[in-house]
This record gives sequence, structure tokens and C-alpha cells, in this order.
Amino acid sequence: MLATALPEAEEWTTLLSRFVLFPLFVIVATLFFATARRWDDHANPHHHGPFAGIPLIPQHPHWLFGHLFIPRGDDQLQKQQLWCVDHADPRTGLCSFFILRSPNLSVLKAEHAQKLLRSNTAKRGVGSGYLLNRLTQKAFGTKNLVRMNGRLWKIHRSPVARALQSESALRNARHHIFRVGSTLVASLLRKMNDVEDKQIRVNVVPIMKMATMDIFGASAFGRDLGCCRDLELSRIAQAFEFIGEDIVRRFKGMIFPSSHLYFLPTEANRKFKHENRILRDFLRETIALHMDELKAEDDSDCSLKHNLLSQILAINKCQDSDDGALLDAEDVVDTLIVLLFAGYDSTAMALSFTLFCLASNPEVQEKCAKEARQVLNGTGVDMSGLDADIIKKLPYCHAAFVEALRLHTPATSTFRTIERPAILDGVAIEAGASVRFPIYKMHRDSRNFDSPMMYLPERWVRQTAGGEWVERSGKECETANGTSASSGLPPAGNWEAFLAFGSGARNCVGRRFALQEGTLLVAILVQKLKFELIPGYELRPGHTSVFLEPVGGLPMVISQR
Repeated sequence: MLATALPEAEEWTTLLSRFVLFPLFVIVATLFFATARRWDDHANPHHHGPFAGIPLIPQHPHWLFGHLFIPRGDDQLQKQQLWCVDHADPRTGLCSFFILRSPNLSVLKAEHAQKLLRSNTAKRGVGSGYLLNRLTQKAFGTKNLVRMNGRLWKIHRSPVARALQSESALRNARHHIFRVGSTLVASLLRKMNDVEDKQIRVNVVPIMKMATMDIFGASAFGRDLGCCRDLELSRIAQAFEFIGEDIVRRFKGMIFPSSHLYFLPTEANRKFKHENRILRDFLRETIALHMDELKAEDDSDCSLKHNLLSQILAINKCQDSDDGALLDAEDVVDTLIVLLFAGYDSTAMALSFTLFCLASNPEVQEKCAKEARQVLNGTGVDMSGLDADIIKKLPYCHAAFVEALRLHTPATSTFRTIERPAILDGVAIEAGASVRFPIYKMHRDSRNFDSPMMYLPERWVRQTAGGEWVERSGKECETANGTSASSGLPPAGNWEAFLAFGSGARNCVGRRFALQEGTLLVAILVQKLKFELIPGYELRPGHTSVFLEPVGGLPMVISQR
């Protein structure tokens, strides 16, 4: 059964790491630095490339850090361009590079990515991956889904996947999305009425974070966090914001021991512990309340509940009767923190980039607004109408959101450790290889999408003779290059090349949830509001948090339609 007692004192492993492992780390690191540079070229494969038949980027790697600091700086998109695009084999799209002393290869072709993602689930940390594992464990907990592998990963993923993909969870979320979206629109309109010109100039990034935080709080916990009502991030959201920024800061300086030594009495470490405690205490309290409700029910009743946390606990309870305890309370805390990152930060960034695309393409925004008015009836929608077909009823808004996700993917890359050998365009990939998937660059590669740098929702939908928008078929996708030009449409988008949610067994379990949330919120917002860019604004995407976001914010003028 689920454990209710949660440890407050430090575990003995933490004490061990402070007083034994750290001195041992210093000794080993000293010996390594003293001997590593004596390795000869026969022991160091940097000069001839680590993978047969795959080009190595020409920049000479550092003897210890490899290509980690090539190019210099923190621009991850610039590194993707150099590591994965500029020197990739024109025929295969493959390229190789070193992160620390760990060889990596990258793929650009969507069919290669699908083949490897569908046949491999392992994400084993070597080189920088090991250091990143350490950082994610401190931020997300030791039982986080991001870095688990094997049977343990399957055990922890199972209740989450079943809960997130259930129709009851999606139905419950639709009502919360509509309520939160309507509250946000009302708050913005109220703010507009307080100014003379009836329009406001705001950074939409924090506003989208308020919306996704409220939706996650209501859908996952059944709690109203009130961000959209007050137009202010809640204390929980602020704690979460700090943790996200902290992990990126430490990752950028991950070669320095201070990034990993959380026990040092620094201001950054004290702040991290304080904010982490606020977030975890909130989650522990919420879990305890849900567990009390679950205990009051008949033990044989394993039916799914309304909010996500109740469903996860109920599913775990059902499995507990057959398989023994799967998740204890602290495991659930770790799981919820990962879901919060995925359901809050990444979706907020996707919505922010969608608003940028709509403001940059007023004709697309008008099409979304027209569709939203038709479906949502101008003043609101009958709650009974929020059924499972709501996405199908908003095909153009859905296409606008998906196309923004393609062009500005918040999760810009992922990686896998190859578990079984593979052949890619005649090139052998051995088991154990670490493969990088530069999703951001793949979505902008002409091998995967026609006119990849253009924002074209019509690559996903087409208009019928009656003026209705419908999703373009897979068959049309296959013959797009031969037929689409004559119809005036861009070639149909290839869903196999759309990797914003990954692919294979380790894909994003919240895909349906996120697409539903993004589509509905876009419709609710543009139904009554008009979004325009500040004159002279230029988008600068970058990583100041875990996910891609507009550096310096995304200022817009918002007015009532």
C-alpha cells in the first residue's frame, strides 16, 4: 500500500555523499586530470571519428570536454546547428561529435528517428548525461520518469499513462480548460476597461504560464490556484519557476563541482532548498488529502476518479492488490513534479509561440477567431458540448497550434541509448551508441517538411467545397508532392516527422492532453481577444529554463475583438 510517512531528515545516502563520496570524487578527479592528457592517439579516437561511415564535425575536440564548448556560449540551438546539421552527411543526415569523452551521433531524417525511437527506450547517462542525471534527480527526485530505465520506468509510467490517456481525465480537463480560459479572458478584458485606449501591452509568456498552472492545478489536483483570476503567478508557480531556472543554470555550469554540491552553504543552494521544500510540501499535503479520500472507499472499488492524481492513486491501488506496492507517496511526489514540468512549462511555451505565430500572421488569427466563434457560439459554449470530438470541431485552431509546435518546439531535443544494432541508409549503428535527436532542427529540415521555415497551418488541414476545415489525410500526405500544388495548398504535413512529443514507447504520455489544452485555449483566447506584436519586436528563442522560450519575453498588444 502507499506509504503515508514521508521522510523529513536527510537520508544516510546524502550524509555519505557529503563526507565520503565528495572527498573520493576530489581524489579520483585529481588522478584523472593528472593522467588523462598522457593518453595517446591510439587510445583517443577523436581524430578519426567514433562511428564508421559517419562524419565527425571538423572542429578539433578538447581532450576532456570534447565538443561541449564548441561553439562557445550557452546557445543550445547554435550547438544543434553545428553538431547535427552543418556537417551532417548529405545523403544520410548522420553526424558525430563528442560530449566530454562520450561519442554521440545525431540523426536528421524523420524515418531514422522513428526507427530508433520505436525500438529503443533506454536513456543511460554517460558523459554529460551522467551529470545531467544528477541534476534532474535533485530537481525532480530520484524516482523521476525522465531518467528512469527498464522495469522501474515501466512500473512508474504505467499508472501515469493509464490516467492521462483515459477518457475521464480528458473529459474532466476539458471543463477546467474552458473555465480557466474564460476566467483569463474576463480578467484581461477587465484590465482593458481600466485604460483609456481599451488595449493593454503585456508580456504574454507569464500569462500563458498562469493559464497552464491553473489548468494543471484543477485537472491534476482539483485545486483552484487562482493565477488567472488575479493575473499573478501563485506561490507554487513561483517556486516551480525558480527550480526550472536553477537546473538550467547548473546544467550550463555542470563541469564545475559547485553546480552539484547542494550541501554547500551558498545563497543559491539555500534558495533551492527553500523553493523545493515549498513545492514538495504542497504536493505531499495534496497527496495526503487524496489518499484519505481513497481509503474511505471500498477496497474493491478501483474505478477511475475525476482528477489526475485521484486516478493515479486509484490505479496504483488496484495494481497493489495483485502486484504489491508500486508507488509510495514520495514516488508520487516525484512523478507529479515531472508532470508539472511537462504540463505547465512546456505547454505555456507552446501557447506563447502560437500567439507569436498568430500575431505575425493576422490572416491565420482571423481564421482561428472565425472558427472559434462558430463553435463556441460567440458568448460561450454549452458545457455539454465539450465532448471528445471538440478537437475535430476546431480543426483550424488545432492546425494552428500544431504548426506552431512544429516550428517552435519547446522540447528541442532528446536522446536514446541504442539497445540493439540498427542499419540506417546502409550505415551500421552498434548497440550502446548514444544518439541525439535534434527535434527543433529536424522540424526545420526540408527532408522532413516542405517549406520548413514557413508557418503554414494548411499543411495539416484543407477547406472543403462547403467552406469547412477538415484534417488532411495520410493518403494525401503520401501523394502531396504530386497533387497539392495544383490545389493551391502546401504539401500535406507528415505526422511521422512531427516529433514534438517524441515517439515510440517513451513518447510523451500527455500528448492528447496537451493538444486538447492548446487547441481549446487558442480558440477561447482569439474568440474575444486580438493579439498584435509590438512594432519592431524580433523573436529570440533560447533556453533560460528547461524548455525553449522567447528570450526577454514576448510583448504584445491585446485588445477586444
